[in-house]
Amino acid sequence: MYNKIENNLCISNIFKKYKMSRYGNNLIHWETRNILYPHLDIYSGDKSYEMLPDHALIHCQLISHDGKNIKSDGTNGNELVWCKVCDQKCFKGDILYAVRIIKKYDGEMFSTRASQINWPRPNKTPEEFLLNCDKDDNVSPPEIGYVNIGKKIANGVNSDRILPKVQKENPDEEYNETPEEIQNNLKKSFKKNGMSESDASFLTSGVKHMDVHNLKMAKVMAKKGMDEGVKQMFVHPTEGRQMSYGEMRSFYG
Repeated sequence: MYNKIENNLCISNIFKKYKMSRYGNNLIHWETRNILYPHLDIYSGDKSYEMLPDHALIHCQLISHDGKNIKSDGTNGNELVWCKVCDQKCFKGDILYAVRIIKKYDGEMFSTRASQINWPRPNKTPEEFLLNCDKDDNVSPPEIGYVNIGKKIANGVNSDRILPKVQKENPDEEYNETPEEIQNNLKKSFKKNGMSESDASFLTSGVKHMDVHNLKMAKVMAKKGMDEGVKQMFVHPTEGRQMSYGEMRSFYG
């Protein structure tokens, strides 16, 4: 147990575990477009597909109760539709998802399979992937008018993540939370975004033992999210300038 905790003493190690998903940064919330936390070790029985979390935005082929391809109006045929993930069930060679269509969000539930999700795509492509449906290699998440107002979407992530502004950390900011409170708040943040109790506990197990720099980043991630934490990791903690990757690692492991 001590070795596991020791591995989580650097905020970069937590971030790397969080980003181990086969879908990278493309697991995003259907409405807010925030990055979602993946399940760390839940797959189909043969490990071909990693299970997507609830509320994930997907572009998929709908299927009927007997497994046939259907369109969004319920008729037979192929059609790729933007949906949100509502529930999951793992099988030996695939994962069955209960989904709702984004465009006509009326509560009606549909089904799809992991093997028929056009976007996001895993970095390791299973043999039977997208063989029984249409395929769109150029699709990107739609800009929905009532979702995430004021933020532009680019290649599945918020554009303000791609071009972060350098913000100097205030050295006089009051440090009014204990390490235990920061650890607990980060754990709550992970769970709020779909992570299981056991995964959240494991990833945050070493937070209260971190040094001052890593602890500050854990505090940022707990309060403002993983994306903002990563931005701040590349800003020098006292000089306010953009840091190189090597400099960042010298502070955060």
